[in-house]
Amino acid sequence: MLLIEHRSPHLYREDAYREYCWSVDVYEAYQPSSFIYLCFEAFRDSCMEYGLQLAQPTNGQPSKNQFPWRGEREAADDGAKFFGLITRVEDLSNVDAVHAALSAGRNVIALLPSGALSCWWYGNKDRLDRAIEAASRLGIANAENKVRAEFPHRGTVWWEELSTNNSGRLFITEDHYISDCYFMDGYGRSDQNHQELTSLVRSFAVFKWPLLRVSIRNGVSTWPCHEPLSLIIDIHSHGPHLDAAQISFIFPESFEPVGPVDRDIPRLSTLGKTSVAIQLIPGVDGRFENLLSVEAISPSFGSLVTQSPLQDIEILPSYGNMLRASASRDDHGLTALLGVYERLHDFPEVRILPGLVDIDPRACLNKMRIVAEKLLRAALSKAGASTPNTTFAANIHAAQSAKLLSSRAVGYLHTIRVLGNLGSHPSDEPISDTDVRIASYALASVTEEIVSKKLL
Repeated sequence: MLLIEHRSPHLYREDAYREYCWSVDVYEAYQPSSFIYLCFEAFRDSCMEYGLQLAQPTNGQPSKNQFPWRGEREAADDGAKFFGLITRVEDLSNVDAVHAALSAGRNVIALLPSGALSCWWYGNKDRLDRAIEAASRLGIANAENKVRAEFPHRGTVWWEELSTNNSGRLFITEDHYISDCYFMDGYGRSDQNHQELTSLVRSFAVFKWPLLRVSIRNGVSTWPCHEPLSLIIDIHSHGPHLDAAQISFIFPESFEPVGPVDRDIPRLSTLGKTSVAIQLIPGVDGRFENLLSVEAISPSFGSLVTQSPLQDIEILPSYGNMLRASASRDDHGLTALLGVYERLHDFPEVRILPGLVDIDPRACLNKMRIVAEKLLRAALSKAGASTPNTTFAANIHAAQSAKLLSSRAVGYLHTIRVLGNLGSHPSDEPISDTDVRIASYALASVTEEIVSKKLL
């Protein structure tokens, strides 16, 4: 998500309602409008559809309630950066903030304070004059006619973009137009207003300069060590059209990529999206912050600004450790396995396994996994089961879904897959003949069931 600094009060309905009740009940103050004219939660939800996350700052930094995907009201202490600003223009200090944001390349929605003037400062000429002066200083034509202390409860939403010499874009509208009222039936909502607000959000999400937002579609919080982790990574463009770009995905050193981590993107239009799949194998357990960072370069623009996902992950101890303690196992000579394959002539590689037990247990586990994959593909083919994915894990799932094998056999296949992963990828975890004999017993058991069911 691209963080947008929201400086107007009451981003959340709860806060607006709290102040509304306090003003009316405690101070007996006159509040001429419902609290829904004072909060922007529905607009926030609309912005999220375009990858923008509105956030209220504390001491200039992102603060509470802005990371719903990371836990409610969690503070941002990881160097998060704002890409935009939404603020009311009540006086010249707000104008200075708008100019500073535009100079930094941030998009800005400057809100004329009609709702605030009507609700909090109705009849306060000084406040009205200050708001008109501020709007004029921003370059808004006929500011005295556009800044008004009234709610057009069923008015038509308007907004405009003012041209700037900065790298940021400046949008102007009235504060109540993006309040919850204009998203609710019976209040200010209409098809025309909905189209105008959608158009505003869409334009606000587009920057003058190249910007790529990266997200992990299937992000996970925990994953076992040495197990392949497949990630679907979405790349969204929030800047000008890109004819081509090269993107490098960077992971912690203990994560071994399966395949290239540099990808060529042939074409990406403004607000367009493309997706890539990357598989990793974590080699060390523990907690990792910011799983993914991204670098990108384009022939037209050079280095591109990228916003990487804030994805933390905890890598759990390997399944292999939990398998070893109580798993059934073959003898040292793999007698059970050789006996099952004695009459199966399509698997000659099994005969060399006993000689590898002491010499290279990792190679032995790897070959057992290959045999198991070959065996399972043959069984699925014989049964006519669909296998849309060729990975071992996907084929196991296909056999389970088709009820070709018992739960016991499915479990044994996963045992072979897990131990095979340990043998196939670099790891500090020790491998011994015990692991080979566990996999041998599991492979023999699965093969016996497949033969008995005439799936070969």
